[in-house]
Amino acid sequence: MKPILAFGGASLFAFLTVCAFTVFGLNQYERAWGHWGSFQVEAWIGFVGALVAMGAFGISSAAMRRVHGPVTAFALGVGSSVLFVAICWLFSSIEFVGTVYAAFALLVVVPCIAAYTGRPVGS
Repeated sequence: MKPILAFGGASLFAFLTVCAFTVFGLNQYERAWGHWGSFQVEAWIGFVGALVAMGAFGISSAAMRRVHGPVTAFALGVGSSVLFVAICWLFSSIEFVGTVYAAFALLVVVPCIAAYTGRPVGS
C-alpha cells in the first residue's frame, strides 16, 4: 500500500508544480479569476488526475503481480506525471488530439506502463 500512496503523492506533487509554474511563471491563467483562482481550479483537476493515476498504478501492479519500493514508486510517479504533461502539451500544440477522453486514456496508460517496471512477485 505504501508504494501506491507514494506514487499518488508524487503524481500530485508533480501536477501541482506544473500548475504553479504555468499559472504564476508563464502567466497562463483566466483573467476573470486571477492567479489564485486559476491555480485552485488547476489544483483540483490535478488532484483528480493524481487519484486516477494512483488507481491505475495500483490496479495494474496487482494485475501484473509487480512490486515496487516506496522510493521507486515515488520516482515513477513523478516521471509518469511529467511524461503525461509533456505528451498532452505535444498533442495540444500539434492539435492531434484535444479531447478529455484521450487525456483520460493517456492518464491510465502511462501509470500502467510504469507499473510494469516493478519486479515480479516472488523473485
